[in-house]
Amino acid sequence: MSIRKPFCALILFGLLICLLAAAALAAEPDAAFTVELPTSGEAYVSIAPQRVGDDVYLFLPAAAQLDALTLRFDGVGAVLYNRHGTVNVASGEPVSLSALCPAGRDSWVLTFADSSVRCTFKLMRSDALRAAFITSADAEKGREYVDADKDRKVKDGAFTLLRADGSVVWDGTLKNIKSRGNSTWKYPKKPYQIKLSEKADLLETGDKAERESTWILLANYIDESLLHNQITFDLGTEFSLAFTPHSTSVDLYYDGEYRGVYALCEKTEISSGRVAIHDLEKDIEAANPYVTDMDALPAAAGRLDSGLTYQYTEGLDAPEELSGGYLLELDYPDRAQDEAAWFGTSYGQYVAVKSPEYLPEEAMRYISALYERFERAVLAGGVDPETGADYRELVDLDSLSRLFLLMDFAEDNDAFLSSTFFYKPEDEEKLYAGPLWDFDTAYGASDLVEAGGSVSGSSLLGYHLLCIPSFREALKERWEELKPLLNDILLSDDPEAAGTSLRPLSAYGAELSASRAMDRVLWGDSAAADADDAVAALDAYLRRRIESFDQQIERWCIDGVVDLYLVDVTPRSWYYDAVHDVLDRGLFPLDSTAWFRPASPMDRVTAVTALYRLVGAPETEPTDVFTDVPRTSLYAPAVGWAWSAGVSDGVRSDRFAPGRTITREQFVTMFYRFAGIFGLEPETGAPLSAFSDADAVHDWAQEAMSWAVGSGLIEGNKGRLDPRGQLTRAQAAAILSRFCRLYPDFTAAAEE
Repeated sequence: MSIRKPFCALILFGLLICLLAAAALAAEPDAAFTVELPTSGEAYVSIAPQRVGDDVYLFLPAAAQLDALTLRFDGVGAVLYNRHGTVNVASGEPVSLSALCPAGRDSWVLTFADSSVRCTFKLMRSDALRAAFITSADAEKGREYVDADKDRKVKDGAFTLLRADGSVVWDGTLKNIKSRGNSTWKYPKKPYQIKLSEKADLLETGDKAERESTWILLANYIDESLLHNQITFDLGTEFSLAFTPHSTSVDLYYDGEYRGVYALCEKTEISSGRVAIHDLEKDIEAANPYVTDMDALPAAAGRLDSGLTYQYTEGLDAPEELSGGYLLELDYPDRAQDEAAWFGTSYGQYVAVKSPEYLPEEAMRYISALYERFERAVLAGGVDPETGADYRELVDLDSLSRLFLLMDFAEDNDAFLSSTFFYKPEDEEKLYAGPLWDFDTAYGASDLVEAGGSVSGSSLLGYHLLCIPSFREALKERWEELKPLLNDILLSDDPEAAGTSLRPLSAYGAELSASRAMDRVLWGDSAAADADDAVAALDAYLRRRIESFDQQIERWCIDGVVDLYLVDVTPRSWYYDAVHDVLDRGLFPLDSTAWFRPASPMDRVTAVTALYRLVGAPETEPTDVFTDVPRTSLYAPAVGWAWSAGVSDGVRSDRFAPGRTITREQFVTMFYRFAGIFGLEPETGAPLSAFSDADAVHDWAQEAMSWAVGSGLIEGNKGRLDPRGQLTRAQAAAILSRFCRLYPDFTAAAEE
């Protein structure tokens, strides 16, 4: 008995300890302690441990010195320990963790314990970046509240920016903070806009003009390297593209929680330190002193004689001078129309007027007409057909070619579609291109594009710019300036290589290395140890891109051939090769807008025209058989040939229905008759029973569909033929392209 009682008591005590430990571990990690960093005076900012998946992390900025770290917790004393030892901690008193966190590692596992709480966590620390802290004034309107809706703007709060050594760059109050961005806002890591209570030069340029109150925090969620915007902005500055934003990388903490690496940068706006042109918005405000809330004024619609439509603010008096300055952003229709002032050109481009935000109608008519003249001149080959003005009289060629080249080199998905800016200075009747903006999905980060084509040229405006010889020549000249910046500085192996703004990629990468590892733990799919692989991948991408861009410039500027892919046919499209094949062969007509419309239904007249061109478009007398095909129509010869050759009989004896859509089996039947005329059908077809919807094939199309499957013209989709489905233009292109490959002798003879 004397042995059993102590033994039972020991077991009960052990169980009690386990229960207490389990309760402590179940507690929220921020209930254990916080880390405090001093700011101005007696103020400080706090950082709490946070749960990521199944683990608890403490992400510290470079400003937090491990040899003098201040923890705050309830109680008198606690301990921090791991396999390297134990350190006693007093709340509010600096403590050294150097013994517990030996150098040579990027993370350390520690346990915090006091009389009531025990918390095991992984500690990670930045080693070079500044740290930015946002602190909400109202706990109920903190980060989760702001992140939930892009339209939410929270007033008040505090913002602190610390250097890597812990000294203060800025510490003060916020007027407001809000989420921002379009597609980037949809990702879990939100971008923000902050407005300080007073102007500040947060980037410490030393230029008084750089003191501003509104700043942007770009999340760069898609960008594994976290460097796309930084290197592009620095490259733009080095490349002499005016008003390129300045930026720097920071570790962001929002209400004590680490949110990852962000790019702290200038907002694209008209001001003396940003887009430094005349501020027309102030003139409009001066002309309307009685208006206290322009947002309350109604919006109204208008229209130019050209067909351009616009929206302006009704009830505003116009100032005497309207020539400048304006800040415009090309955008998608739905986004542009979210702005107070916007216009849609007669060619389908939508433009948001970012500044002035509220425009009287006179100002809107002025700036929209100028942009329309510029666009009209470009789309007409370089000269406005109505006024005779050269496009270079309407836009600054130097800035336009620099912006185009940088966006195209970076393979920016938004190039000349969205996030593409123009500005209009006062007293100059021309637009300027820029500033640069938003490159997180560039440099191959998105599935929308791949190296080898022109991203800028896949837009309406970009396509037609590349069709102008003088513009291509300007690109060639600018490339000779840009390439040395890439090779001699950005990709240099010399760590001392540097320009005014640009540095070697290795230097950017080393600066972000520790912080990138923390960001990847929080947001990435890969382990923190692999974080630097993204910089190596970016380096390899840039080297490949320089080589391919050299070839691209060669094609554009030496041979005079504009090698583009279409607006809606990118290299990743399954039909990319087929579409270009049929276009190269002249089988499909293509309008001047460079849109192929791959998903649009194929119509009957385009189908017979493609077959007609496939045999070399022989001279054929138009037929009077069909009442809906005038003899003078452009497609009358093709329809006449199809009828006389027996390829198509029309929908009835007197109607061809040229615009009616065609099904897959109808097109195959046309093709089968066509092949029969030239003796190209195989002896036997292939059974259709392998396809789950074989019974859907009409009796009259059975033989033709069997031939098409046997020939390899039709492959089906997921085991289905979809015979009665509408044939798309992309599907028709694929069938035609396969035919040309299967019967090269026939197509060669037809071309002769």
